[in-house]
Amino acid sequence: MSDNQTKIIKISDYYKDFNLPEKCFNSDNLKNLLELSAINKINLFKRNNNSVKLNNTKKIINECTILKKIKLKEFTKELEDFNLSDSDISIGIIKTTNDKYINNLENIDNIIKIINTKPDIDYLDNILNEDTVSDSFIEIYSNN
Repeated sequence: MSDNQTKIIKISDYYKDFNLPEKCFNSDNLKNLLELSAINKINLFKRNNNSVKLNNTKKIINECTILKKIKLKEFTKELEDFNLSDSDISIGIIKTTNDKYINNLENIDNIIKIINTKPDIDYLDNILNEDTVSDSFIEIYSNN
């Protein structure tokens, strides 16, 4: 199984309740957004009756900002714990911790960047709306 397929499976697992259309995985930016949001547990979607809607972009960005602050507090606490430790601390441990948190913060920044990229978000919204219209059309005419 390729790395790309593994990522899609992880994304699908996180968003399994939303039953996202396959088209969401065709764009690299959208796939990246879905992967980063799944990793960071940022919820991009909400249920609206039987359809899936994109959360308000301001709400998503606010959630990202709050998560960044939490990650910074965690990083600060971890550094304080190193400082309070009586044992000699290897610079390698500090670098590893620093890199881990920097990576987390960059991922969150990338979510915000993609959210602020209007064409990508509009495309995702159109995909979701297109799927909703199709489902409602089928439901209306299959009940007659």
